[in-house]
Amino acid sequence: MRVLYVLDVQDDQADPHVAVQVAQKLVDDGVVGVVGVVGHYNSGCSIPASTVYHNANVAMITPGSTNPALTQQGYANVFRTMGNDGIGGVIAGKFAVE
Repeated sequence: MRVLYVLDVQDDQADPHVAVQVAQKLVDDGVVGVVGVVGHYNSGCSIPASTVYHNANVAMITPGSTNPALTQQGYANVFRTMGNDGIGGVIAGKFAVE
């Protein structure tokens, strides 16, 4: 069996409306379809785009979105590589005090 991976780089311009358009384009494009997305970078774009990926059953992992609302949506296909804002503040405060 042969597997082909194709990189499709898109720019959401840090604009939530453009992010949804980019997400829909990625979902709609491709011969066999997109199975995963790395991005979007900020929460303002990741949250609305995640709904598009959820509806299309496309995995999404974001390297920088920290708003707790992203994963509180309960989408099983949406992930982040770092903690959320609720965790970061506690850790930063503890570090500053100690």
